[in-house]
Amino acid sequence: MTHYYINNFIASLFLFLFFHTAIIAQEYKPIQTGPRLSVDFAFTGTEPHNILNDLGQDSLQFTRNSFSSNFGIGMFMQFNIKDYLFFRPEAIVHLSKRKAELLDLQTNQTEPLSANLFAFSMPVHIGYRVEGVSLQLGLVWHNQLRSDAKKGPEDLLYKYKGSHTTFSAGLGYQSGWLLFDIYYEKSLSKVKEGIQISEMDYSLSSRPSYLSVRIGFMISGK
Repeated sequence: MTHYYINNFIASLFLFLFFHTAIIAQEYKPIQTGPRLSVDFAFTGTEPHNILNDLGQDSLQFTRNSFSSNFGIGMFMQFNIKDYLFFRPEAIVHLSKRKAELLDLQTNQTEPLSANLFAFSMPVHIGYRVEGVSLQLGLVWHNQLRSDAKKGPEDLLYKYKGSHTTFSAGLGYQSGWLLFDIYYEKSLSKVKEGIQISEMDYSLSSRPSYLSVRIGFMISGK
């Protein structure tokens, strides 16, 4: 149900930006730069991971949430090679929260876990543009800068770590000083996520996918 409302909101926003002004021929300066705002939705698997005790028996079960979101702010630089072709690198800092839960298989009690993440990404896209509407392909490098985890009982610490690269495909719209883009990303490498109990690490990996909505504002060009 949440995904249904998100998809409807994104579709409505895109249509509003597309039709709010008449499509006119634009003159694209060779280099344009400006700030960038990003809202990202991450989708990962929810397969549980059993943790063995000293006797080799299943003792705990770690399960992460399948959905999370984050907010980002950064800068972009757009190189307009032709009126219909551009190259756009970006640098974005993200703040997000990951959630999971730990189930004690003996007592059937659940401990909620969370970690606040401070991350950095570098998207690079090549776009083909017709009358302000563009199709874009590229790669995005994600790297975690810091993880502030919530500590639980028994010296338990929830951790999310590592860097990974995603393949990105998207649609964009440019009208004057405004940029609006929607991207779908799929990870090309695995991301590690897990918990630490009494300084022992227990981890699992996944290949997450992302839906990213970004708005940019042209503030300079030459």
